[in-house]
Amino acid sequence: MGIDFLDCCFRIEEEFGLSRLDLDIEKLDVPRNEKGTLIGATASDVTRWVESSIVAQGKEAPVGVWPRVRSCIADTVSIPPDKVAPTSRLIEDLGFT
Repeated sequence: MGIDFLDCCFRIEEEFGLSRLDLDIEKLDVPRNEKGTLIGATASDVTRWVESSIVAQGKEAPVGVWPRVRSCIADTVSIPPDKVAPTSRLIEDLGFT
């Protein structure tokens, strides 16, 4: 997991009022290489992960999760939110480190 991904997680935690332990990286269902680097993880993968993390806390996922996650992702790499599509790959397309 790179510094941009950690930064994005902190932004998501703040945005949704989650604690440090609420976002379990092991529950992000995307392929990883032998070093654990996410391969092909998309913005929609992250959105589903956030939604399932909220539900795992016994809460109902709020309406409008996607635009809020998209803003967190965009802010992480300093691009406009409209440049982040559900199919945007974090590392390959958006340059996450």
